[in-house]
Amino acid sequence: MKLTRKMNQRYQASLMVASTMLLGTMVMSAPQASNGEPLPLAVVEIDSESAKMVASRTVPFHVLPEPRVGDENPIPVGARAETLLMAGMMNHGWDVGLAHWGEHPETWEQRPDQIYVGLTIGGVEVHYTDGEVDTLPLIIGATAWFVTQWGVKNQHQVREPFSSRPEFMEVLESSLMLREPDDPVDFNEAHHYFYLAVQPRDKKIDRLIVRNNLEKRGEPMISGVTLVNAREVDGHIRAVDMDGVDPADLTPAFSLASMPDFEAGTNELSGVLYTSIDDLPSEVDRIDFPDGMEAARITFHGDKTAEGVDLAGMLSNYWVANLIELNASFDPKTGVFPESGKDFPAYGGYRGFGTWTPIGTYHGLTFARCADHFVTMTMRALPNAQRLASWTDYVDEWLYFFRANHDPEKGPPNHQLDIDRYPEDAPGHWAFIMNMPMHENWPINELPGNEELDGHGATTIGRWWAWRLAGGPTGDWLMEPMEHRYNTSRYHASKQAANFICWIMDHTGRDVIYSEGESTGWGGGPAGSPTSQIPVGWLEETDMDVIRQYYQEAEIFFQSYPSWICYIALRVSVQKAEAVGDTEHAEKWAQYADRLYKGLLEEMVVGEPGEEMWKFSDRSIFPSHNEALAQAFLSAYLEGYDHNDWEPTAREVTRRTLMERLMRRNSGRAVISMGYGQAWMLHSALAFDEMDAAQTLVRDLAYYSWDKNMDFHDPLRGIDWRLYQWIFPEGTNILPDGRWHRIGDLSNGANQGPSMHALLYSTGVDDTNPSGIRILPRLIEPMNRVELEGLQTVIDGENGVFDVALVNYDFKRGSHFTLKSDKPLPNLAVRLGPFTSEEQAATAVSAGLPSPSTTRTMQSGTYQGDDAWWVWIEDLGDTSHLQLELN
Repeated sequence: MKLTRKMNQRYQASLMVASTMLLGTMVMSAPQASNGEPLPLAVVEIDSESAKMVASRTVPFHVLPEPRVGDENPIPVGARAETLLMAGMMNHGWDVGLAHWGEHPETWEQRPDQIYVGLTIGGVEVHYTDGEVDTLPLIIGATAWFVTQWGVKNQHQVREPFSSRPEFMEVLESSLMLREPDDPVDFNEAHHYFYLAVQPRDKKIDRLIVRNNLEKRGEPMISGVTLVNAREVDGHIRAVDMDGVDPADLTPAFSLASMPDFEAGTNELSGVLYTSIDDLPSEVDRIDFPDGMEAARITFHGDKTAEGVDLAGMLSNYWVANLIELNASFDPKTGVFPESGKDFPAYGGYRGFGTWTPIGTYHGLTFARCADHFVTMTMRALPNAQRLASWTDYVDEWLYFFRANHDPEKGPPNHQLDIDRYPEDAPGHWAFIMNMPMHENWPINELPGNEELDGHGATTIGRWWAWRLAGGPTGDWLMEPMEHRYNTSRYHASKQAANFICWIMDHTGRDVIYSEGESTGWGGGPAGSPTSQIPVGWLEETDMDVIRQYYQEAEIFFQSYPSWICYIALRVSVQKAEAVGDTEHAEKWAQYADRLYKGLLEEMVVGEPGEEMWKFSDRSIFPSHNEALAQAFLSAYLEGYDHNDWEPTAREVTRRTLMERLMRRNSGRAVISMGYGQAWMLHSALAFDEMDAAQTLVRDLAYYSWDKNMDFHDPLRGIDWRLYQWIFPEGTNILPDGRWHRIGDLSNGANQGPSMHALLYSTGVDDTNPSGIRILPRLIEPMNRVELEGLQTVIDGENGVFDVALVNYDFKRGSHFTLKSDKPLPNLAVRLGPFTSEEQAATAVSAGLPSPSTTRTMQSGTYQGDDAWWVWIEDLGDTSHLQLELN
């Protein structure tokens, strides 16, 4: 590593050099070569026009920017030397930990993309002229390392936990034999950032041959070779000046004749960096909300898992810690909901190798697609009337960005929008990145900007949710034009949002939703690229008839996820229109919703009869394609928590889609994306009462969100990573041996939101129908008890508006279910379970059943390898207190 490396004593015997070097001079102790004086320092001139002289630290190299691998491409040496220095020592072309999730590597049977500590990426054969060969393995963490995220300028230096913990840095320096510059380098210098110095045998070296591990992506790279005390040299070796060369930079790390035990070092290093089942807590110190913080509390209790892990404690802490962070990040005054917490740790993007740096990758950005799960869950769990209004006004400002004028009285500055191309009749809408509306990976169609309609639909749902929690007001809160909103009302924005969904359907001539962005992979690439599915000529076309033909042909832009979320958005918009007596728009949006639902069943279903599943794009960025489960994880807004009440045709397509996902490799484990993958799957399994699957999914959500290295506090240096140990990560990479490391960033709303939403959904307080509240807790083993406190629940109020009750309950399997609400819950019904038999469900309630309530049993889903049974307690009327004794 750096000049301050403490060389391991067990290697000292191999570090003898036959010369003494002082301040750039060399006192020779070796015999002179027969063909001339020894060369104190020389470079191997690699025969290539692209080779050039560079330095790593103070050592000169003649380097190539590309690898030389195999017998047909050796690196000629032709000299005897006391020290052999090799630049490169990286996995060229694949200097990352894993594939970006847009490649969907989690679905592969083999993982050639994964590069990790202890992996042998190849080797270097040192061929001597007498025929003897030394083979130096190129092992990540010993003789090779990651460069781009470690030492390249303008890249985040992702070096934690090593930077914070000297004891970890000692492990790294003991294992990693490489030297590196003191400062970062430009990206085009990454191939010679590291070098390795070794002592060869006292024989003339003929050539080096680099071997590649063909089972992994990338190629090991030796970009340049420099020799100390070169003798018997051939013509392609050139002496270089010793001026400025630090003698310590030439010290060999070990001898090829007695190479160290690399495995011991990398085992210790990987043990530092990666988390395993054995690292998980057997007892969790439970955390609590700060004094005075008003928040819904979910507390799980239960036995330890089969691995001896306190899963109930882990899940309880995840709930508290993430809500604390969300409360701090989601500013009630401004309504801004940043995608990442300020200065929160980021694990090297989606291709990291387990290290992190505190930068808050997406802190300055708000993403429209996070407005349903992220915003709605936060608003429900954190009572705050100011946030409801400020968030609605914040998103509405960006709704008015897309307009056919640059008038500052009509919306925010939008001079970068080409209004000559923007349709005059198009209502406002939200873009992929809400507060960077003109951001686009590449232009796609005739509309400027990025129309990610799943985000537009999600924000429409979020606004409706805020309105409900505000009491469903129909007066000034909703209807009064306000100066700071460009003299528009909140209901005016509601009409714009819903009307844009209708407009885009008419504009495209389709009965399903057009969308750019992550669910459609932006069409697979820029127009004209090999992977692009954007019709050539679309960008320039002005004839609307021709443009509609492009929309008919570009199937990649029409997927089930944005169609489902816009369907929900239209349905909830109808509720708002009906509340204010806007019959015209209520009827319009209902008609378009019906058209969209029909289009979903006709165009978004694939497969043979009886095997139909929801369509998704293979170009989607969502790593496990769990966006196809949209109906299930969106059901909490409209269709309710009991899937038996859903429309049967769509429900069965969703069920089959879920079962196919659960049958995939790793039993449906989808943690490479914690929200888009694991949490969407968990939420869907809960919705269908697949309790055995949910047990595995919730366990994996908790386990693979954990990083043991965050359990660290150093008050002397002011470092406390414990703040982040319970924050859900964007994703996790599971290594072949079962250990794991986080990827992406912490507090990423698109993944934190669904993870928290799934935990909330498991408590089962269903207020989709405010006139008939239902509570359906799904108690997942090994938990045997869940306590819920202070959850906002929308109920019918007086004069046609809503009210909000704070619900508390305590459900312990085989013991009790107690409920307390600060307001009566109308027409309450409670479902408890799961049970292993109908008889067990029928006899579950032993006392406390009030008159004239009724009970009934039902079978739904699976539990302990068999049918799951549940008991409904219905006809409870308007209830604020309930105490049931259970068998």
